Amino acid sequence: MKRIIYFSLLLVLAASLPLSSAAEAVYIPGDVLVVFKNPFPDLPVTSESLAKESEGGEQGKHRAYVEAVAESLDAKVAFIYEVLSINNNSINVLLHSDTKSEHTLLMKLRRRKDVKGASLNYVKNINVKPNRKNFAK
Repeated sequence: MKRIIYFSLLLVLAASLPLSSAAEAVYIPGDVLVVFKNPFPDLPVTSESLAKESEGGEQGKHRAYVEAVAESLDAKVAFIYEVLSINNNSINVLLHSDTKSEHTLLMKLRRRKDVKGASLNYVKNINVKPNRKNFAK
């Protein structure tokens, strides 16, 4: 009986919370955040493999791969999150397109087998008043 009362109170509480709709979500037009699987299993993701200047060999190999994928989608690599990429042995990038919508990019990227995940570049604003008296000092 206690479980039923507890569950009922939980449902009432959940129903009273405001729901955020997709219309309220703010994202940057044309931007998509993507996590690519490492396309070269024998080559770990390193600073050198993500380097812009390629001198052949292993240097710039991962960057070249991601830039080729972006070009095939009529987009460009806006930013590579190097530390995240190295720590996860994946390639974390921000792609941007001026010609295709972010939803089109998202749909095409999610169909690819080399993509672990893709999402819109949401903007989150946090409005919290600190509860410490000396915070502003």
